[in-house]
Amino acid sequence: MSSQTSHPHNPHGIPRAPRNAPGVAAALLGIVALCAALIPELARPAGVPGLLALAFGLLGLRLGRSGRADNTAMAIGGAVLGIAATGMSAASFALT
Repeated sequence: MSSQTSHPHNPHGIPRAPRNAPGVAAALLGIVALCAALIPELARPAGVPGLLALAFGLLGLRLGRSGRADNTAMAIGGAVLGIAATGMSAASFALT
């Protein structure tokens, strides 16, 4: 028998998947927004998913700090990508 005690909700000791849906959404939206911001025709509308990535990233970070999520790195990455895409979109508005 193993010396590890099992958790009552996880009796077999199977590792759980990370839980932070807003963080995953932030990362995906941030990647899409940043890729779109690099294409001149899509640079202006890229601000919308960029802002959404920022919002979801901050929500995921908040959930992680409160203990309700355990994958805050993805939320931070999504927020950073969202900031970058939004900045590129704003620069596109300013320069054209």
